[in-house]
Amino acid sequence: MEPQGAPNENTTYNRYKADHTTSLIWHVLACLPTCPSLLRVPILATLAGIAVEATLGLDVKVVTLLSNGLHDALHSHALNTTELKPLWHMVWTSLGKLFDTVIHVTGDKSETFFTHIALCLYLGGPNSSVILNDRYIPLLLETPRIHWDTIFPSAINALLIQWYSRIIITSPDHIFALTEGIMRLVSHAAARSTPVLLASATTIMSFSIRTNNKPLATRLLQAVVPARRAHGRLDFDFLSTVLLPLTTMMCTGGWSLTEDSLAPFWKQTIEHFGPALDKLQRGSDWMVVAQSLTYGNFGCGRHECNASILDEASGSDI
Repeated sequence: MEPQGAPNENTTYNRYKADHTTSLIWHVLACLPTCPSLLRVPILATLAGIAVEATLGLDVKVVTLLSNGLHDALHSHALNTTELKPLWHMVWTSLGKLFDTVIHVTGDKSETFFTHIALCLYLGGPNSSVILNDRYIPLLLETPRIHWDTIFPSAINALLIQWYSRIIITSPDHIFALTEGIMRLVSHAAARSTPVLLASATTIMSFSIRTNNKPLATRLLQAVVPARRAHGRLDFDFLSTVLLPLTTMMCTGGWSLTEDSLAPFWKQTIEHFGPALDKLQRGSDWMVVAQSLTYGNFGCGRHECNASILDEASGSDI
């Protein structure tokens, strides 16, 4: 029989689980760039063990510290991707085990949970894209609909801030896979719930404007309308409750709708919706509101105004 007061299982993680855990890890990470190469392998192996246990233990504090430290070391060229591959492999393998234990995501999941998952996906390296698209996104899509309005925006926001923003410059393939995973959530919402679509799209557009990331905004716009059109639900309410708020965000953020990256979307949108709005005799009302909220960038509802917007879009060499 184990004696009373015996220590817990002697894992790497438990040895660092004292109050000074983060301080010790911070010092190890700080010393790592100047360590002789022979010492790096065991140090990184130790950090990998800590990362695995923190991943499975939902210890977002430790995962955050490791993510920040390794990100800084990688981008300062103190570490290279080859050295990090063993750690990446161990973390994304652990993520698979973690998702095996999560049957479904419910509305009581806190922001911390989504932050933890996003950070672990970052720590898992490029192969985390497979876990994202094969395990995490399907898990979110299977969530009961009643929880979508909180879960989708929270998950998207965490993925953008904790993962996307760390790899935006160095990993275009990684970025593509992550972006497409996020757009699966957008398309799912577009086909089923306007409020969830608006919340999800607003989260992405806000991040795009804040980071001046027009390619991400363009990809969002490309996902929103086709998904809605595919389900036959392109209507006035969709224009008013989704497209107009996104347009307003871009205009107030200092973006022009006629810029090369955005003009094709708006040209196609106006061409598609203009005649339908005129038939409904609601086009003028909607375009007047759009005109006032977008500082004159969206037309006034008259045919000549719509034509003017199309001319501006055509002038951007699309």
